[in-house]
Amino acid sequence: MKHYAERDHMAQDAAGNYYSRHVSAMTAEGLHAKSDIAGELAHRDIQIDRLRRSRDFYMKRCEALQAVQNKMRDPERKAVCDILANGSTSALEGANT
Repeated sequence: MKHYAERDHMAQDAAGNYYSRHVSAMTAEGLHAKSDIAGELAHRDIQIDRLRRSRDFYMKRCEALQAVQNKMRDPERKAVCDILANGSTSALEGANT
């Protein structure tokens, strides 16, 4: 089984100049050996794995909040709904006055 698929470099560039940007950076930084490039790919894999774990961490919390929000009373329920949908809320402004 192949680990690396054939990629459409034109499509990668059309999606955000990904391919050409990397070719230029690797050339400028002297990354010509497979071991140097593999080291950079490994570093990126580590970063991607950390980001996935962080995403999963917050997704589970969002799902838990969604599961219990119907049991909450306003204004807390509205605040949770606002934050989940929009990333912020004004539902609690003036609640402590």
